[in-house]
Amino acid sequence: MSSGGKDDSKVRKISFISEGVTDLESQKAREQASQNKYEDEQKRKERKSLRAQLRSNAISKQKQYNALVKERDSFNRLSSSELKFFQDIQKNEEAKEKEIEEQLEKGISKFEFKKAIMLQNRSEESEIVKSLKSSSIIGVKKSNQKLGIVKNSKKARKSIKIKVPARPDTEYEK
Repeated sequence: MSSGGKDDSKVRKISFISEGVTDLESQKAREQASQNKYEDEQKRKERKSLRAQLRSNAISKQKQYNALVKERDSFNRLSSSELKFFQDIQKNEEAKEKEIEEQLEKGISKFEFKKAIMLQNRSEESEIVKSLKSSSIIGVKKSNQKLGIVKNSKKARKSIKIKVPARPDTEYEK
């Protein structure tokens, strides 16, 4: 055996059996018992302190937790190709929305232009009707009945303020 503590092998060298001893079974049993005793003594010497055991347990549990977190987060993370794909989809949707808005603006401007032309035509027609009425060629009856969409007149809203006197037995904090 060597004189260093950690260089010792865990298995003790088996001694040679003397010549002339014929009881091999008992010799092997004694050697096995002494070998077991030696191994137990080595295990006892190699045993970690409680602090070292707790530290190693904490480190192993932290590694397990980190692995679980990494596994869970990997499910939600996107690779660069996936991220690019989703960004392209978003750009396409924005381009479609912009195109729709432009079409709506064009449609609105066409509508406003046609509306202005119609209003101008109506004003010209109303001038013609007025001139005809004044020349009394057409007899138009005026009626009190309103035609078309009639809006109800707005009723005046009245605001009412109610003052409630404070009770003398209660105090309000401000």
